[in-house]
Amino acid sequence: MCLNVLHSNLNLFDSLNLTSHEDSERMLKNHSANFSTACIDANLFPPWFSQFPFKGPSKYPQEHIIGLSVDCGFYSIAYMDAWDGLHMKDFDQKTVIEYKKIVAYKIYHSKLNRICPDNDTVRVSPKRQKKN
Repeated sequence: MCLNVLHSNLNLFDSLNLTSHEDSERMLKNHSANFSTACIDANLFPPWFSQFPFKGPSKYPQEHIIGLSVDCGFYSIAYMDAWDGLHMKDFDQKTVIEYKKIVAYKIYHSKLNRICPDNDTVRVSPKRQKKN
């Protein structure tokens, strides 16, 4: 879900294409109403979001469901990167796979990862050793 303040509309991106247009509108109206209430409670900027129309690109990249899908979160990241508020840049499954690799790398090498061995002892694949 995207509360598009820049272009005064609401967007929903469903990577699995499982949500009907009516359900999408209902969810977006609920979301904008709740966000408006939170803005009023926090004394933030004017909460006019509940009047935003439901808009969005008619076509955007979606998952090809084969068995169990686990990529919807990565598609969300890709949507945030590719959506400028009016147009969705095209991307494909390879882009989502690259996001997965980047996230896995960052999690593994994070200072917060207490299970990961010291970086000095992390093995490098033979393929990468040849490059160095």
